[in-house]
Amino acid sequence: MAELDMALTTRDRHVQMLRQPLHGEAAAPVPAPLDPSATYHCVVSDVSDPAAAGLLGTAFTATGPGLCGLVDGRFAALAGRLPTLPAGASLPADASLLVAAPPALLADVAPLYALARSAFQAAKSADLTGFHGLTDPALLTVTHAGSDVGRRLSDFLLGTQTQRRVPP
Repeated sequence: MAELDMALTTRDRHVQMLRQPLHGEAAAPVPAPLDPSATYHCVVSDVSDPAAAGLLGTAFTATGPGLCGLVDGRFAALAGRLPTLPAGASLPADASLLVAAPPALLADVAPLYALARSAFQAAKSADLTGFHGLTDPALLTVTHAGSDVGRRLSDFLLGTQTQRRVPP
């Protein structure tokens, strides 16, 4: 029973260590295995099952230092390197969509986490699956932010509305 309590405490500490930079909360000193001078990819997904999150976390931490866990109810990771899936391989059944931000210092990951979550929501609403970089669903993210923006962008790109150009 003591081992189980210790494991839960360790897992809870890791999730708290992960949560702090993702939410922009200061943590001094930065705990191991994170290094404040290193860069990390911020990853979000639709995995909410703790067992599936554990398996996915193993794949992310096998490629280098990082932290993974359920943050805001979904799998999130700070990974030094992203895992590569072998040709023909697919994500675990519980992870139909993952979005990864480019590497950034820990001090700069909070805004990327917010962007990755927005990109994830937009990609999810468009029924995308698989592993995507933050900018892959950029157009979807912008148009998902507001129907008016999406409609105007669509009109502009499709040329269905005459655009007035303002001289510089």
